[in-house]
Amino acid sequence: MSSTATAKPTNNIESLLQESRVFKPAPEFSAQAQIKSLAQYKRLWKESVERPEKFWGKQAKQELVW
Repeated sequence: MSSTATAKPTNNIESLLQESRVFKPAPEFSAQAQIKSLAQYKRLWKESVERPEKFWGKQAKQELVW
């Protein structure tokens, strides 16, 4: 057996799970996206929560091909 002590990590798993960095997509990627901005996403989300039948009906008409 080795007599060398191992160092105890100073970070616990909880602190490692908290990520605060923001990674913005490349402009080329964003240009091809269906949802172009965070504001547009928030509007869509709000409509999906407040009027789900209308929202999903519109999505089905736009996106589903029979």
